[in-house]
Amino acid sequence: MVNPSSSSASTTTSVSGSLQLIDVYNFDAMNPYFPETKAAGTTVEITFGDEGVTPKYALGYWSIRGLGAPLTMMLCAAKVPFTLFLYDIHEKGEGGGWKSDYFTEKPFYVKEYDAPLFNLPFCADRENKMVISQTNAIFSHLGRACGMLGNDVPSTSNCEQLLCELYDLRNIIVKFSYGDAMKNPEDVLTMAKKHFVRLEAWLEQEAKIASTKATKEDKEELTEDKENSNGGLVKINENVEEITEKLENVTTEKAEESAETESTDVVHLVNGSFTAPDFHLFEMLDQYEAFSRTYLLGSALDAYPRLKAFKEGFAALEENQFYLKSWLHTELPFNSLMAKFGSLPGPKTYVYGKSTEKVTWMSKGFVKMSP
Repeated sequence: MVNPSSSSASTTTSVSGSLQLIDVYNFDAMNPYFPETKAAGTTVEITFGDEGVTPKYALGYWSIRGLGAPLTMMLCAAKVPFTLFLYDIHEKGEGGGWKSDYFTEKPFYVKEYDAPLFNLPFCADRENKMVISQTNAIFSHLGRACGMLGNDVPSTSNCEQLLCELYDLRNIIVKFSYGDAMKNPEDVLTMAKKHFVRLEAWLEQEAKIASTKATKEDKEELTEDKENSNGGLVKINENVEEITEKLENVTTEKAEESAETESTDVVHLVNGSFTAPDFHLFEMLDQYEAFSRTYLLGSALDAYPRLKAFKEGFAALEENQFYLKSWLHTELPFNSLMAKFGSLPGPKTYVYGKSTEKVTWMSKGFVKMSP
């Protein structure tokens, strides 16, 4: 148990086999910044064994999966405690339209927290006393905090460009769900195709990098000292040139190289470890597959084996089980009530004036969650 009055505390979490020290309590926990919001229908306190401690971070979003899901999933995978504010939206009633306590309180947030860019989603960093808006800015901020934004300049830049690519992919399905300009479901998959092709090529490239690295490690092992049955050391220098030459020939043959790459599983987008874009890609693939099923368009991923394998492999990772088995993933709909796709779990579509009894995920009050 971490003392809430302590000025410095940290937690250690394992991400893809490497231990990372994440400082999650180094702030004034007795007087936390952005401690609560009455406008949220549900406040979820997600802890990892440190009950009674105010988390350093708070996320705010609509009471749907949407943009909030991959951010929530990332913090859960990193085992970083956080508060999640979910804002409900309801029918106005006679005359039509929508209402939300969030719309009433937003001017207060802007003024109280000196946040002229305030919007959903938002992240409240209670240590640095700041509010971050804009999805990719939040991904970057929390990615750095979780050690999930690359470990050098190239890998960080790769994370950033992938986040932008994925937002473009998201905008296609959002345009269909909330607008009238795109009415044909087939057009959604047509427009998404170029992004799928790019991301499939990216994963193929990552597979080649992983395959090359594995082959190099195998070759290095051949030249290491090995203990013989008597406990002595036998230096493998006999025929080493011949063995090395054979290995080099095998790895340079196109067919063999292709087979090796094809068998390499890729469940991460950058350097074989968890990064922020992993979570957004998983959420978008999940949405596009559900979209295809809903409109009887087959599987969105059949033509993209790398993307399909990524989704299945990423979902199976131990770090993701807490979130994927929680009601935040299984009960929240993809989109808000006014959307023509995914406005009810299933996904099904909400009908104004007729589906209110089906809205069971809102207004839960205060909820505690922990593995």
